[in-house]
Amino acid sequence: MMFKDRADAGEKLAASLKKTLSSTESKKLVVLSLLQGGAPVGEIIARKYNVIHLPLPVSKISSSFNPELAIGALCFEYVFTDPQIVRMEGLTPVKIREQIQKAQIKFESYLTRFGIEKNMYRRLKENVIILVDDGIATGATVKAAYLFIRSTKPKRVILAVPGALAHFDTKEFDEEVILVKSAQFNSVSQFYESFPQVTDEEVKNYFSLQNIPG
Repeated sequence: MMFKDRADAGEKLAASLKKTLSSTESKKLVVLSLLQGGAPVGEIIARKYNVIHLPLPVSKISSSFNPELAIGALCFEYVFTDPQIVRMEGLTPVKIREQIQKAQIKFESYLTRFGIEKNMYRRLKENVIILVDDGIATGATVKAAYLFIRSTKPKRVILAVPGALAHFDTKEFDEEVILVKSAQFNSVSQFYESFPQVTDEEVKNYFSLQNIPG
């Protein structure tokens, strides 16, 4: 399956989620979209269900030997690292701490650029959370996001993404809605005909953060 663009992926995810959600749950939803690529996907889902749509910043922790390779990710004070990749890269505890510090700087820049405050996530408690991204490569970012989301004590956490690597493990989540799983995985962009970068201005248009009280 190929998606025309992120909006098309959002439409298809919204349709698939109808099979997963009860009528009661549909009224207690919060859509959380990972910045930045998840925002246009999540916006479609939130509009379809007429529910709150919040951005969730997560920062990738890169290998010091290969900046494109994620050894983990962090979301606020919650840090996920993949022990298998850390071993493969031969990273020492000192190097890991250095990379985490770099990721924290990037994370703080998300908060500043988009005016995000941690207290806006208090509303996740006792609600059904749909965590959205435009695709999953290593899975580090959604795993870090999950650690943070669980700390808010939601009722249920559903992972909703258009495409992912075939062997990606989603056991942490209460449920998954993944439309395409591919063993031949190069990058998230392979699932899309059009996959432009999502700009800061586009993200700000998706979220009216000034109207979201904590």
